[in-house]
Amino acid sequence: MKSLVCGEALIDLIKHSDASWHAHNGGGAFNTAKALMNLGADVQYLCRISRDSFGQQLSRDILDCGISQDLMVFTDDPTSLAVVELSDQGIPSYSFYLDKTSNFNWSAKEIPNNFPDFDAIHIGTLALILEPGRSVLLNLIEDIRATNLVMVDLNARPTVVSESKDYSSLLAPWLSLANVIKVSDEDMDFLYPDSGTQERMNSLFEHPNIGLIAITHGSLGATLITRSVTERQIAPKVEVKDTIGAGDIFGAALLMKLIEVGITADNLHQIPKDQLSTVLKFANVAAALSCTKSSAQPPTLSQIIDFNG
Repeated sequence: MKSLVCGEALIDLIKHSDASWHAHNGGGAFNTAKALMNLGADVQYLCRISRDSFGQQLSRDILDCGISQDLMVFTDDPTSLAVVELSDQGIPSYSFYLDKTSNFNWSAKEIPNNFPDFDAIHIGTLALILEPGRSVLLNLIEDIRATNLVMVDLNARPTVVSESKDYSSLLAPWLSLANVIKVSDEDMDFLYPDSGTQERMNSLFEHPNIGLIAITHGSLGATLITRSVTERQIAPKVEVKDTIGAGDIFGAALLMKLIEVGITADNLHQIPKDQLSTVLKFANVAAALSCTKSSAQPPTLSQIIDFNG
């Protein structure tokens, strides 16, 4: 699968149980790109990377993973930071240092003129809402989406934009471009606080390009919903270290499996229930396995196959 991933590569400053802080590579798009590479995809990663020491750490990791650097832009802007604290159950909470940092300070002149062909495009999280990069990337995806299967990961961050109506307004143009929406229960509660489940689905499906909605429920698994079929599965039981990046890895595995079974933007609405079940099982296992390690370490394809027996 040839894929384009757009969005942030940042540093997660994570407080450990001994009260020390560790700088881990992270960001929704970064985790997604790594997960896709681990699953065997050919990944092009469109991102801005700082030349500071944190940026050099991120760049080394990207290079070591085998992700193409052809679309990466290097900048003197400082690296974006996320401060992460973990609950006793390993669930993270985030605060961010983002103003004028590397990930979100795109200018149109930094976007390449020509892009290779892709099977799928993935974009999400903070890149969807923070200017000036938001507008630059929105224009880009509008220009290049063509027949690509476009996944948008809403992954809301209320600590960055606190009002749900403001957040929803920023997301609205992305919904018009998306074929697949990935969203969590918590995202839905924040973005649609006064709506029930069916009303929320109806609101998303008002956008004609959307053919599949993937809703994650944490340890309770996930649900895939098309305009005619719904499939829900419980997450595999694993020993959890933390859940950092589990949603990103779920999204990557979902996208990979959709392409593998022959799903495109044109036939997404026709995916049968048995294929939907296969796709969801694969994504659920990938996310669960990532939770058995610290700090968003995606599983390999062989690890997922071995887990499934």
